[in-house]
Amino acid sequence: MPRELIAPAQEQVAFREYESPPLQANEIRVKSQFGAAKHGSEMASYKGYAGPRGGYDSEYKVFQGNTSGMVRYPSGLGNICVGEVTEIGADITELEVGDRVFRHSSFREENVWGAAGVRKLPDGVPWQAATCLDPTDFALGAVRDGHVRIGDAVAVFGMGGIGLMALQLAKLAGAYPVIGVDPLELRRNVALECGADMVIDPTTDDAGLEIKKPPTSVVLMFVLNIAVIIRHYKRLSAA
Repeated sequence: MPRELIAPAQEQVAFREYESPPLQANEIRVKSQFGAAKHGSEMASYKGYAGPRGGYDSEYKVFQGNTSGMVRYPSGLGNICVGEVTEIGADITELEVGDRVFRHSSFREENVWGAAGVRKLPDGVPWQAATCLDPTDFALGAVRDGHVRIGDAVAVFGMGGIGLMALQLAKLAGAYPVIGVDPLELRRNVALECGADMVIDPTTDDAGLEIKKPPTSVVLMFVLNIAVIIRHYKRLSAA
């Protein structure tokens, strides 16, 4: 039987066997090859604090103050899986056995997915690119909602997956300078590799003050990683 990675209870991790169901006409069977976790989401599920805003009401498009969004165990762990199609349902015409596909999924050795929710990985595109789609979606939302335009000065606080994607998207949108702020040297170095014009360590420097010093001396349009908004609020206000 195939196995999946789960949190059977709060702060516990285990593999669990499961039965792979027969295919429906609109489904495909996929053998998992690669996958990626999403640090914030996985830790929230593992530690049990996901969903404090309550469940999402799709009709009103707000989070309701109830317990429907909280973690329920056992809970699957993992964010995106990339794999090879091994079987297709009778109604499937856009995919073939052998295609590489991906979608949001917990870590499972074998998946049965509705074809409508699957994306095909184009030839020549590495699997790592597929696992970056989720943070890129959120980063694109931040850049779009922030109305970042050519010539805007942007600081991204938090150089995790979403922050690094936001930094690159801001550069593509024509922003200058684009500044990465993170306490970890490794992340700051990666930010420079991704095109940051400047990086700041907020544990040793006042980020707001450093941004205002020459040669930047700018008034910022901020793009924020939501995970660090509260921590850096005072520094943002200063800039």
